[in-house]
Amino acid sequence: MCPFINWQSDHDIQIIKLHNINTQRQSNEIQIIRNPKKYSITKLKIKLSYEGWDNIFVENDVNVIFNNFLIHI
Repeated sequence: MCPFINWQSDHDIQIIKLHNINTQRQSNEIQIIRNPKKYSITKLKIKLSYEGWDNIFVENDVNVIFNNFLIHI
């Protein structure tokens, strides 16, 4: 391990170099990958277009807008 002085702040970076690291994946892992189809995205856009968004965007405060959105869904 050695310090790396970057002259950009009062904190130096610590660099560590690891050799001969072997990682093995467990064979019983479950991996879920979502693959949205073009039809699904279009269907979502259509459903969103039928929602009333007026009560969400009438405010100027982002916190109020977020809370209105949470209540809306």
